[in-house]
Amino acid sequence: MIAFYVVSNMALFNAVNVKEQYYPEIKADLLIRFVNGTAQDLVEIVRNLEIFENIYMINYPVVDTCTGCLRKLNKLRVFSYERKQKQFIHRYLDVLVPNKIYDVLLSLHMDAHCLYFADYFRKKKKDITLEFFEDGTASYLCTKRYLTYRPMRWSLSLKKYVVKCIGQAPTRMRLRGNITNKLYIYAAEQYDSKKGFLPQKLIMSDTCYTILKTLEKSIDPILQMYYEKRYVYYIANAITKAEPTYDFAYNILDCIMETLGKNKIIIKTHSSASTENKLQFASQYEEVAYIDRNVYLLEGLLLNIPYLEQRVIISRASTAMLLPKLWLNKEPYLIITLRLFPYYGQYGDPGGDEYIDMLKRLYSDPSRILVPNTLGELKTMLRQVQKRVYAERFKTEIPANQGLTERDAMPEWMQMKLSKLPEHTECANSNLKCNKNSLQQNIQETQVENIPCGKTKFLKN
Repeated sequence: MIAFYVVSNMALFNAVNVKEQYYPEIKADLLIRFVNGTAQDLVEIVRNLEIFENIYMINYPVVDTCTGCLRKLNKLRVFSYERKQKQFIHRYLDVLVPNKIYDVLLSLHMDAHCLYFADYFRKKKKDITLEFFEDGTASYLCTKRYLTYRPMRWSLSLKKYVVKCIGQAPTRMRLRGNITNKLYIYAAEQYDSKKGFLPQKLIMSDTCYTILKTLEKSIDPILQMYYEKRYVYYIANAITKAEPTYDFAYNILDCIMETLGKNKIIIKTHSSASTENKLQFASQYEEVAYIDRNVYLLEGLLLNIPYLEQRVIISRASTAMLLPKLWLNKEPYLIITLRLFPYYGQYGDPGGDEYIDMLKRLYSDPSRILVPNTLGELKTMLRQVQKRVYAERFKTEIPANQGLTERDAMPEWMQMKLSKLPEHTECANSNLKCNKNSLQQNIQETQVENIPCGKTKFLKN
């Protein structure tokens, strides 16, 4: 028997793919670390499909570091935290899965929680195998050593990070011999084998498409409408207020809204960010832009967005930029703001640059990926993309002798406009009569200026 340990909606979805493709006949349990970003509807869909024998929801450990002998030594509290965290997880599993023995444990990486889960199950079976699967950008950019043998630094200070490494070292040393070289990822051909793993190719299974289609039905139609009517999606990163990059993101948002207008953009908070981030990020824009703070699998919504290639995703370097191509084989415009942040100019970001190069290799048209170096360049690129999006919306070639028989190729909102017209209507500025066919031909001879979704403004050449 095997087990999957997941911490996010994307990880849950990918676990299903790995199970279906590589372990179809093996019984498996699913361990979900429940956090505020866990989509309950996604969990219920997976539960109803009966892919896993058991699904266990595991609470996030709450550890009080202000108690104990190290409470007055700020830097050394990390030792106390690691010890109490390990104790909590082991006691929790004693109650939840007291008699479970697994041959394989699969996870995204060896963060602290997975580390102590693996240590617990290793006590039950010394030769348990530890394997890893797709975690978005981290799977392609980070080395095996970073993902397995070292704790994630995130926003820790250097001193606390060193103490954390020391605190986790005994457990990581015990598990070193259980870690394999297998890494299940979608873009296996893009993985650099020098990073230490042997990539295993993942493909989208029919079950996963079923999950995405089912998720469509559970998404609020009002939310769906917002995404259809607006074509610029700003995806926030999982950052805290303590990070210097937090406030600079507002400079980027100001630039976007100043260039394109407030009614073109949706701000999506990060799914795995803290509760504070989801509730407070971009709160000053509540009155001028739509902010999506809902908890769900974004790709389930994007699957049903018409003309996804005519949308723009803007982010620092989010996995959300990668998944439309890997999961849906769609290529929306991407504007990567990584190089705008001050830290990039000071220290650079080789991993981020590598991510950009990988995206360009994946896209059939790399020109759809733009990387500004200054806010001025961002404005220029936004205007360029806006023109390209509008041009693509109106680039519908219909043979003259076919009339309206090819109308399905036109944008949906244009079809609706035409369907509401009578066969003959009076032209606004003339006594002549126009029929639908001539109106359709005239549409193709017009140019468009600043047209929001759902509205039209035609200017004759």
